[in-house]
Amino acid sequence: PKGVLLTGTSGSGKTLFAKAVGNFTKANFITVNGLTLTSQWTGRAEKILHDIFIIAKQCAPCIIFFDEIDRVCCHYFDGGKEVINSCIGQLINEFDNFENTMGVTVLAATSKIELIPADLLREGRFEYVIHIPLPDLKAREAVLKIHAGKLPIASTVDFKKLAVETAGMNGAELAKICHQAAFIALKKTVETGTKTKIEYPIFAQAVAQVVDEKKRRR
Repeated sequence: PKGVLLTGTSGSGKTLFAKAVGNFTKANFITVNGLTLTSQWTGRAEKILHDIFIIAKQCAPCIIFFDEIDRVCCHYFDGGKEVINSCIGQLINEFDNFENTMGVTVLAATSKIELIPADLLREGRFEYVIHIPLPDLKAREAVLKIHAGKLPIASTVDFKKLAVETAGMNGAELAKICHQAAFIALKKTVETGTKTKIEYPIFAQAVAQVVDEKKRRR
């Protein structure tokens, strides 16, 4: 396909999924941040887009990944509308001016699919929309184990129980729990002078802190 749009809540792993596709296919990978692109002045953003597609064609097979593409599709400040709307037109033009046989695929990620114009979701542009769900119980357990892999974990830690306690959390939040647990253990090590292993109560404390922080952001 020419284009694939990845949707899902923030932190669900859309960017990691895109990078994994790049690694698996061994294609060249170009990342474009939507917010950075739309911060350019009129004409500059469109030229950047055009140049990106030229480079992608030259180094095919290549994947162009637009992170936060919804930033390109709407304006957030006065004076930005002209630049951003012209970016949409430029992107559509680039889609329409290359063929599948050129070895270029466009991936994009958004947590706000309702902001993506219908013109971008037509055949020959973003032909496929893939929803990246929040990790289920088994996936949460696996993610926690990966992020805790190099940490001083007590053998008594039950990751399955921890996965149950973290229902509804995304991959970024699970990673933060492990990082926070490591920080708590480090702090205790400094205070006591004895190396502290991360036991379940420390993980429980880290979960509580991440949940509290999430509530404050709402």
